[in-house]
Amino acid sequence: ILSANYDFKNTIMHPFVKPNHIFKKDGIKIGVFGLGVELAGLVDKKVYKETVYLDPVEISKEMVRILK
Repeated sequence: ILSANYDFKNTIMHPFVKPNHIFKKDGIKIGVFGLGVELAGLVDKKVYKETVYLDPVEISKEMVRILK
């Protein structure tokens, strides 16, 4: 699972989620990262518990820098 703008540090999802992945296809590297919507107001807090939503614009800038 790819998700760069959720912090799953204190959740059971932590070991299963990566912010990005680099695929290699025919010698070409393709960097991909995941972004999710803000959960507050859409999903009951009891469901997402300690998942922290991070600013997708700032995270996107960081992912682009990392994957360049």
